[in-house]
Amino acid sequence: VHKSKKNFEVEKLIDKAEVLQKKEDYQGALKAINSALEIKPDSISVLNNKAVLLHNMGSDYYEEALKLYKKITEIEPDNAVIWYNKAALLAFMSLKDHSRHDEIIQAFDNAIKADPQYFTAYEFKAKTLSSLGHYEEALVCYDTILKTFKFEEGIQSIYNEKADAYMGLNKIDEAFKMYDMALEVDGNEELWTLSKGIALLNIPEPNNKEARTYFEKVLRINTDSLSALYGIGLTYYNEEDYETSKAYYDKALNINSKNADVLNGLGLVYMNKPQPDYDKAIEYFNKALAADSDHPFAA
Repeated sequence: VHKSKKNFEVEKLIDKAEVLQKKEDYQGALKAINSALEIKPDSISVLNNKAVLLHNMGSDYYEEALKLYKKITEIEPDNAVIWYNKAALLAFMSLKDHSRHDEIIQAFDNAIKADPQYFTAYEFKAKTLSSLGHYEEALVCYDTILKTFKFEEGIQSIYNEKADAYMGLNKIDEAFKMYDMALEVDGNEELWTLSKGIALLNIPEPNNKEARTYFEKVLRINTDSLSALYGIGLTYYNEEDYETSKAYYDKALNINSKNADVLNGLGLVYMNKPQPDYDKAIEYFNKALAADSDHPFAA
C-alpha cells in the first residue's frame, strides 16, 4: 500500500509538471519534478521527464540535461528512448558546438542497437548527419532505412530527405531521381516539380534558367502557386533583371501580402536596381520583419 501511495504521489507530480510546462511555467514544472525525485530518486521515467524538461528550457540547461541522460544510461544502458533523447539533445547542442559529431552518432547507434526497429532514430540520425554536412554517411543511413523498413505510407519523405543529401554533394541527377521516386509514390507533381526548381537555386552556382522552367511548369499545374511565382522572381533577380523580378514578386504578393520572403525580395529589388529607392527598400524590409520577426535576411 505504501509503495502504491508513493507511485500515486509521483504520478500526480509528473502530471502537474506537464500542465505547468504547457503553460510555460518551466520553473514550476521543474520544482514538481524535483519533488517527485525526492520520493523516487532513481526512477528512470522521472529522470527522463526532468531531462526532457531541461532540454525544453533552452541552451542554458542543456549540460544539466546531458548529465542526467548519462546517469540514466548508466542505470539502464539498453533503453532505446533514453539514447534517442540524448542524441536529440546533442544534435541541438551541435548547432553551436560542432565537435560533438561522434557523440551524437554513437547515441543514435546505441538507440538503434537497443531497438533495431526504431525508425525515428534511423531517420533523425540521417537528418543530423546531413545537417552536419556528412552527406555520404547520411546517404548510407537512408539506404539502410529503405532496406530495413517496409513503408505503407510516408516513404516519399525519405526520398525527399535523401535528395537533400545528394544536393549537399551537388549530385543533381541523383537528387532528381529521388524526387521522381517520391512522385511515383504520391503523384504530387506540383510539389516535386517545385522541389526541383528550388534545388537548382540552392546549388553553389544557381541554374536560374533551368530552375525557371520547373517553376513555370508548376504554374501550368497551379496558376496561384506563390512558391513558383517567388521562385521565378528570384531567378530574374539573380540575373539582375530587376523589373521582371519585381513583376513576379508583385504577383506573389497579390496571393499573400504578408509573405516575408516575397516582401524581403521586393526590398532587395528596390535596393539593388540601377536607380535604387532605399526608402522603398526599407519599407519592404520592415514589412518582412513585421510578417516574420525571425526572417534571416530582412534584419
